[in-house]
Amino acid sequence: METNSTAKHITSIPAPSKKGTFSIMEDGALLGRPESSAVEMWVYLPQSQTLSIHYKGGKNYHYHNVPFTVVMQMLTADSFGKFVNVVVKKYEFTAIG
Repeated sequence: METNSTAKHITSIPAPSKKGTFSIMEDGALLGRPESSAVEMWVYLPQSQTLSIHYKGGKNYHYHNVPFTVVMQMLTADSFGKFVNVVVKKYEFTAIG
């Protein structure tokens, strides 16, 4: 998955929902590995407000203009997949690959 982030990894911590982990990158990007049957990983670039999601089936999507507050809500959601389906998929997106 292309993240447009070449920064070094700073730390990996459990997600507040306790369902997966996320990492903070040196450039401020967030990289997450949720406990999800559908999502393999996600990357959030705060500078461009782009949330990239790599699904386990191999599809990749860039969701545009996603506020940081939405990503924080995603980290605390009881169900990562439901949150993506109900909230994130409302944002304009580009399918990658």
